[in-house]
Amino acid sequence: MALNNLGAGLLTGGHWTEAEEVLKVAVHIMGNDHVMGDKVFFNLGSVYAEEANPDLSDPSALMRIALLVPPVSNSSSEIMKIRKLFEQRVRAIVHMADFGCEGIEDGVLQDLLVIEELYELRKTIRPLKNSGRLDGFGSRKKRICFISSLFGEGEPHGLLLQDVISNIDNRYYDVYVVVIGGEQAGDMIDKSAYAVIAVGYDWRLARRTLNELQLDALVFAEMQNEAMSHMLGFGRFAPVQILAMGSPVTSGNPSIDYFVSCSRSEHPLLTMLDESESHYSEQLVLLEGLGISYPRPFHLPQAAHLSSPERDKIWLVDLRLPSKFLHFRKYTCPQHLFKLHPDFDAVISRMLAGDEGGVVLLQSAESGRKTGMVRRRISRHVVQDFGEKAGSDFLKRLVFIPRVTSDVFHVLLQMSSVLLHPFPFGGSKTSSDAILSGTPLVTLPTPYLRGRMVLAQYFEIMDDVQVYDCCVAASVTDYIYKALRLGINDALSYGVKELIGRGAGKIFDNESVRLEWLAFLDSVLKKSPELPLQDPLKFSRHDSEVLQNLQRRWIEDTQVSVHD
Repeated sequence: MALNNLGAGLLTGGHWTEAEEVLKVAVHIMGNDHVMGDKVFFNLGSVYAEEANPDLSDPSALMRIALLVPPVSNSSSEIMKIRKLFEQRVRAIVHMADFGCEGIEDGVLQDLLVIEELYELRKTIRPLKNSGRLDGFGSRKKRICFISSLFGEGEPHGLLLQDVISNIDNRYYDVYVVVIGGEQAGDMIDKSAYAVIAVGYDWRLARRTLNELQLDALVFAEMQNEAMSHMLGFGRFAPVQILAMGSPVTSGNPSIDYFVSCSRSEHPLLTMLDESESHYSEQLVLLEGLGISYPRPFHLPQAAHLSSPERDKIWLVDLRLPSKFLHFRKYTCPQHLFKLHPDFDAVISRMLAGDEGGVVLLQSAESGRKTGMVRRRISRHVVQDFGEKAGSDFLKRLVFIPRVTSDVFHVLLQMSSVLLHPFPFGGSKTSSDAILSGTPLVTLPTPYLRGRMVLAQYFEIMDDVQVYDCCVAASVTDYIYKALRLGINDALSYGVKELIGRGAGKIFDNESVRLEWLAFLDSVLKKSPELPLQDPLKFSRHDSEVLQNLQRRWIEDTQVSVHD
């Protein structure tokens, strides 16, 4: 408080340099005092405005601070507390903007109220408006732009859309790619696009670029991974604005018209929900079938071709596995730690207790602090479940392995006994690699897209119901049972691995995904009426039977829980 007041006083007296130094110190020491943080950053913005530093004086910087949330939490209750603080921080900065309207809605917070306030606040930053169409618009090609900070070589979001970008018909469309951040676009994207434009983290350049392109459609690969794409999403740079499932959650943003998902990854009873119950703020587009496909990686190292000493070296040197665990069963969760929800701690706890000959492997975060937070959180859960003495013994078999090269990572997937897919937030690229390895991947589908992508992939490869029965769980208890059973029963694990290996190739370079995307873009831009958007609920006979069984089980489970 004192430093902020001193900085404000120096600012009032015209001592800009001294004010900046004092306020920077205040930023460094203010910790989690978000209310004071808003005031400090507001004063810093005034300093930068006086110094004619437009990037730092832009209110977007203040909004970024308000939107920051920790990627790792200590408990489920802390997540709710963080959400409440998020709402408070947004409310704290809303009054700093002139909305030019009657004000903000009062009353009890609704789920989207904060997003609505952010939308109003974003409009006060004076986004560039689309300046109209070029002369001869009726005869020129349609313009589609894909934007992301993750289009670099090998980046999952670039790989997710690479096949779409490279197959858009250039007789009718010009495809632009805008790259946020410091990475260059991957070679395939770079060769396929009409133009690739790098904007770095220059906010004004990004807005000006999108405006000057005079787009017909703008596709965000994701909006939750970094601040610039998130904030750009509140502007209107094209008549049609689309969000792909790079980050598989709704934007909650009225400027985004469509969210592209797929029929197999959404809840089987989704179409029975009232519109008011939908968790998508956008119009939901269900591509038929898988909806997600990556290019198949070539020249992957094969663990089966390695000698025993070579495999041991990878475990002991590259993965730093303690030698005493070398011949233990390895239960590996290969996802980033931020995807491990506190609810998943119960799985880790009971896996450690359920197989004394097994070790649970988690991937360390780049930040040692984040790794330590997750380790302490899991430790508390284990001790709470089994007591101090037994819990301490179990925790000796919890190992955080270092981040490794792609080749070592693929060997890790192949050499693991069982792979654990987290819930309620999973992934698609890592799960694709996991399925390609052949190692059984256990998953617990949840009601929303972010927790159902492995289920969709299993639907695609499943010629034998045994894979579904052994790898897809119906509850947390069932998840633990299935994972331990696969780990301990070598014959079962080998059989499932054989079945997965036969069909794993179906989820890569999947032509139907590309065709569904192209049909959607043609339909929404009304360029090729002969390629209408296909019926999103048109399943094959096999898929329909599977979904009917899922619906029956879901209804039965619901009825049981009600009567209980």
